[in-house]
Order: sequence, then structure tokens, then C-alpha cells
Amino acid sequence: MPNSTERKARIHYARVDEFWHKEQKYAYLEEKQHVGNVEWHELQPDAKGNWLTVGMQDEFDAFLPIGSKKAKAAARDDATTIFKNYGRGVATTRDAWAYNFGRGELEENIRRTIQTYNEHVYKWAQQKPERSDVDSFVSNDDTRISWSEGLKNSLARGLTIEYQEDHIRHSLYRPFTTSFLYFDGILNERRYQFPAILPVAKLEEENLAICLSGIGSNKPFHCLLVNLIPILRPPRKNPVLSLLHLQRRRHEPPREHY
Repeated sequence: MPNSTERKARIHYARVDEFWHKEQKYAYLEEKQHVGNVEWHELQPDAKGNWLTVGMQDEFDAFLPIGSKKAKAAARDDATTIFKNYGRGVATTRDAWAYNFGRGELEENIRRTIQTYNEHVYKWAQQKPERSDVDSFVSNDDTRISWSEGLKNSLARGLTIEYQEDHIRHSLYRPFTTSFLYFDGILNERRYQFPAILPVAKLEEENLAICLSGIGSNKPFHCLLVNLIPILRPPRKNPVLSLLHLQRRRHEPPREHY
């Protein structure tokens, strides 16, 4: 039970000019001598719990949000946001295999990875080990394949991979640096919204996406307009907003890791 004699805290605040030099602050303290001589102001928090509200403007609350989780989850397009959907850049967890500046080198690497992976799928089907044994089952040969949790899950489910030429796409590997990417639902760990934003290369001529610096970024706020699939990193933790967001055709089966 709360103590009925408890009272809400009262916070008093005093400040000096933020541009004062050290000597001016020392002179101020010398003049006041005691906290009782300081002109204090009692702080009252606003509705959001902000205590220091001097100079703050409240019109931000009236701005139309760029996007929100509520709008993204809504079944209808009547949400009051500029963009209904948003995602992040692609995370392959095997960049050394899935990216390359040379198209031929990328194809060679991917074909080798697919061959090694499919061999594991065949052996898994023959031996029928327990799902929990997948870590000890796979061959960790860094010259042929790079395993991840998602790829191991696909192995345990018996999913095979077929090389497809049109999965080689242009991608933004770093800001202002393009590279070839093998864009695939199994060999990319997370593709987020890009199967709906840029599902085929032709749409690179039609659709645009805005990459923003996200929460937790160690860089000042910035944005980058792209018409290529960006890697997860530029900018750090980047939310991506697209001009067009396409729905899969009804007869098209869902792919892994959408």
C-alpha cells in the first residue's frame, strides 16, 4: 500500500546563459553565495513527461506521420500516414557470396553455394537426422558455402535451390557504390519488403525508395533516394519507404523469408 503521507516531488530549476564563459559562471556563483539567493523556477512536465519545455514547439504533433506500425498492420489503406508500408534493406548474412562487382564471379560463387547446399539437402533426406542435429550435420567449408540460421532451417525443411539468372540484380552495396546481388528468398536471410518494392529488375525504372537513418544511428539524420535494392547498412538500421508497394499475384506462391 502506498504511504498516504507521500507527496509528489517538486522540481526547481535555474539556468544561466548557455554561452557564458567559465569566468562569468564563477562570477555568478560568487554573487549568489547560497542556493537560497538563486531565482528558482518550478518545473511542470507536459503531457509527454518533458520537464524542460522552454522554447519547445507543439506543432510537431499535428504533422502527418511518414509511417507507423499501426498503419503498416492495418488491413485497409485508410491510415493517416504518407506511406502505409516500409521495411529495411536486404540482409544476406553471406555478403562475400551474395554480392560481387563482377557478374560472372557472382554467378560462379552462387552456383557453387547452391551445389553444396543441395548436396546437403539430399544427404539430409537420406539420413533423416533430428532437427536439433543440423549444426553438427552441415559442413562448414568456407570455400563453398556460408551457413546461417535461415539457410539451416531451409535445409531441415528439405527445400532445394535452383539457380535463376534473373535473380542477379543491381544493388546499392554502400552509398553511391553499386554491386551485383543474388536476390533470393533462401540465400538472402532477410529481404524484408523488397520482394514487393523491387521484385523484378524492370521496376528499377519505375519505382523509387527513400532510405532514412534509423533510430540508434550514430550518424546525423540523412536520407538517400534509390531505385536499387539497398543493403541493410546504408544508412544504419535504415527504414525504407517506397513510392510503389506491389502485391504478389494470387497464383504466385509465397517464397521463403518474405
